[in-house]
Amino acid sequence: MLFKSCIAFAVFFSILVTPAKAQVKSRSGYIGVGVGPSFLTGVDVANKKTLVGLHINLLDAGYVFYKGLGVNAIWSGAGFVHENEPDAPNVFRSEVFIGTLMLGPMYSLDLSETANLRFMGRVGPLTIKEQGVSNSEHMRLSWSIATAYQKRIGERLALTVSANYYHSQPYDYSGGESIGLINVTGGIAFLL
Repeated sequence: MLFKSCIAFAVFFSILVTPAKAQVKSRSGYIGVGVGPSFLTGVDVANKKTLVGLHINLLDAGYVFYKGLGVNAIWSGAGFVHENEPDAPNVFRSEVFIGTLMLGPMYSLDLSETANLRFMGRVGPLTIKEQGVSNSEHMRLSWSIATAYQKRIGERLALTVSANYYHSQPYDYSGGESIGLINVTGGIAFLL
């Protein structure tokens, strides 16, 4: 298993560092999808055993208007499984789903003709849905900061690796906790 993982990493790394054959004009926009692990902080994590969740970018789009400045939008979701009171004989499991739809400014820095680094700040609603013994759903305003590396592998196709941090204020007005969400995502982007 370790050998197969090393081979897969070597192939992926060689694609990233090898210049694309088609070095064409710079593209101003992209639409991408991606998947990766997600880590949840807050939401009374101290009283729960939190497993690593799965994060999916259903839509990650951006467009550069002028000298690297542009706009970025993201629509994504993540899912987690919690084990409450892990030392108890009857372990209660709950599922937490988090969805985001955000928009904000972006700065794109060209590293070469085929690679760029993007920095993004976003604002938008974050929805938290918990299913277990008691079901609840909350929506609140949140913000996000992110960075992404994009490497072109064809005229209109690129590989992306990104790291995102989402922060949201308490979803109950009685002084509950704020939550944070850290996502590491790998995916593909179609260049416009």
